[in-house]
Amino acid sequence: MLTFAWIYMAKIKFRQDLLGLLQRWGGREGRKLLFVLLACLSIGCYGYLSTPLMDTNINISPDGSWIFFDWRGEKIYKMKIGENTLVSLREANPNGENVCCPTVSPLGHQIAYVMYKKIKRAPGEIWLLNLNTGTRSQLTSTKGQWSDLNPAFTPDGQRVFFWRAHRYYADIWVGFWWTDFDLYALNLNGNGEVRLTHGKYDDVSPVSFSPDGKYFVFSAENVSEVEEVQTFFNEIFIMHTEFHGKPKLLTKGPYGITASHPALIRYNSFDPALSPDGNKVAFVSLRGEAIQLHTNQVWIMDIDGSNQVRLTDILGWKVSPIFSPDGKKIYFLLSSDELWVVDADGKNLHFIAKLEPPEIQ
Repeated sequence: MLTFAWIYMAKIKFRQDLLGLLQRWGGREGRKLLFVLLACLSIGCYGYLSTPLMDTNINISPDGSWIFFDWRGEKIYKMKIGENTLVSLREANPNGENVCCPTVSPLGHQIAYVMYKKIKRAPGEIWLLNLNTGTRSQLTSTKGQWSDLNPAFTPDGQRVFFWRAHRYYADIWVGFWWTDFDLYALNLNGNGEVRLTHGKYDDVSPVSFSPDGKYFVFSAENVSEVEEVQTFFNEIFIMHTEFHGKPKLLTKGPYGITASHPALIRYNSFDPALSPDGNKVAFVSLRGEAIQLHTNQVWIMDIDGSNQVRLTDILGWKVSPIFSPDGKKIYFLLSSDELWVVDADGKNLHFIAKLEPPEIQ
């Protein structure tokens, strides 16, 4: 029951959408949701959720042969595309710590990931794991004062960009929440830390770099740093790596409230990934009639935000689209544990494998 409630609340972004979901679903489904929530609270959900909630991220090796992902924050796995056999990277958390957000170095020999201790208000810290030797090393140390999330290697493999949360608060629905994120960069030897933004972002995605490393894209909500939009909805931004100026908005709204749908109606775009040539952005977006079904789709657009085209039209919650190294395919997750792929022109959409460890299949 706890695991079900944890996944359920994370996917529907509970803090924003509960009222709207109850009013849209009503009847039996609405009562079912209330029952789950009340049961969860009655047995101590607040204490159970000792790490931040997040969707699973997938990452692909430079040669396009392996998919890396975390399983519900418990373990990191890799899967060889075509063979569909999962390999556990046990060296990442030998003491059973919570782990998430693995990303592969462009050089292919190591991953960066986030590790949390299994304690209340646990901060995330960035670690590195050498895939050849199995040795790991700690890159950031938060000392409990902040929490680090979503590392991403620069294209030359020499630095890691990551998000750092500066504020913690208790939330009745999710136990606790790290918020007020800003973007940082750090050399792999732990030196040269630079803060890149001052915007108090939330619900941040990993950054995705252009092949020359000159610019990157990301998604976030509650972006007070950007004048064009100050909302609680996810949008996609582009920023130059040389840190000149503020992030530029690539997607926007519309937003509003209707009589038939009292909940906020919006376009919600997130999880952007740049194509290998740096000209296209794949992302997921919740918009149009799909809002009523709480079903998002995979989209693609030009690097300036124009020519937005939907690539998928299937039910379910999709996250973490990522291009194949040749730019011809886009992999993504459906319902957090199904790996799918679609051509970059929207053709040949199909299921690949269930990303589910053998011990729970």
